[in-house]
Amino acid sequence: MNLWVLDCSLAVATFLPDENSKLADQFFTKLQNENKAIVPSLWLYEISNVILVATRRKRISEENVSTIFKSIESFPIEVEPSFSPSIMRNIYELGKKHTLSIYDSAYLELCIRKNAGLGSLDEKLIQSAKKEKVKIFK
Repeated sequence: MNLWVLDCSLAVATFLPDENSKLADQFFTKLQNENKAIVPSLWLYEISNVILVATRRKRISEENVSTIFKSIESFPIEVEPSFSPSIMRNIYELGKKHTLSIYDSAYLELCIRKNAGLGSLDEKLIQSAKKEKVKIFK
């Protein structure tokens, strides 16, 4: 079994019509079979924010929101609850090293700490993960 960190960009591709849903579909198909996904707790806020902003910008209709949330609730993922001052420091250092946001650094830190691969559409995060020898979902 492989462990993957799922970032927001790949997850939202499953419900935003103008995103790269092919890779997202492949990712979730693999999860159903032999893999497991984990996300940092900030993922919940990021997903909710994307849905809110997408409805404001008319990328998705308000009528679809409850269906989208139900779909997300069915994702076979685990939310990583642990957070400590040492994890916070590691996230900061990764952000500084790779000029990433703290949010993106949290995904990278989780990959490193859990020895997990990364599922993402964010090119800067992917390039930073490669530099840290993190396996990338393709």
